[in-house]
Amino acid sequence: MGKSGQDFWKMIPNLHSQISLRTAKMPAAPPKAIVFLANNGQDPTEAAIPWEILTSAGCIVTFATEHGEVASADPVLLQSGVFASLLGPSKQATDSYKAMVASPEYQQPRAWSDKDFDILEYEIAILPGGHDKPIRQYLECQSLHEHLGRFLPHTARTCRQRPKVLGAICHGVLALAFAKCPVNPERSLLAEHGLQTTTLPKWMEGTAWVASQAWLKGSYYRTYIERGGWCCGDVEEAGGSYIRGPMSTKPFVHTDPNHRYISARFPGDAELWTKTILSEAKEAFGVW
Repeated sequence: MGKSGQDFWKMIPNLHSQISLRTAKMPAAPPKAIVFLANNGQDPTEAAIPWEILTSAGCIVTFATEHGEVASADPVLLQSGVFASLLGPSKQATDSYKAMVASPEYQQPRAWSDKDFDILEYEIAILPGGHDKPIRQYLECQSLHEHLGRFLPHTARTCRQRPKVLGAICHGVLALAFAKCPVNPERSLLAEHGLQTTTLPKWMEGTAWVASQAWLKGSYYRTYIERGGWCCGDVEEAGGSYIRGPMSTKPFVHTDPNHRYISARFPGDAELWTKTILSEAKEAFGVW
């Protein structure tokens, strides 16, 4: 074999290393995120901020309602006036909400009740909150609960096959509290998976409800007032490990140590919550 031939074969290991290195650095495909919404009553901030941040980061965001109807947020929070300025979205969140509503993906939601809907098509699942009574449709929906029961095992940090990231904020956590475990119907998904979660604390819910009485809103801010239910109380009753968070409105989120599950308390946490979800996604799926 001539010298040129010998040189060629000496180059092969080096070429192989370079190809392997380039392959390892190839960006991952952008993750697909699904945002679940009630037909009516969603908090505009808790839906719009995730859409804006995830979309800006290159994620492919899809919305879903129970039967594929276009959702509408809580109209009380979108009104002008003092009450909405206290409990409703900021100007930035309002602008984000308007942009979200005008987007093609929002205007063409999927129906999670369809037989061909598969939650495992998505890498990220988002559960926004809301507090007026129409939100119950989403929180109590058995078909949504079944989807979440399939999704949650894939959020375990030990899961290497089709890993997933789940985020829930405020009343959105109740969908997990009300959902029953597929293999153990006596237990909620929160209890079965031993999830640590924050949610709307009693002091926040109580303060907002008392404030709402000045505008004669009645039971508006209390989603389950007829049975004396509080958001955090429902989480604890379901067997979840409730993380109250600080007694302040400074943004706070909680990341479960054993699952890629990120929870938050109220709209003021939405930006930090979504950025933490995004960080978990990059850790799980790589840079895209």
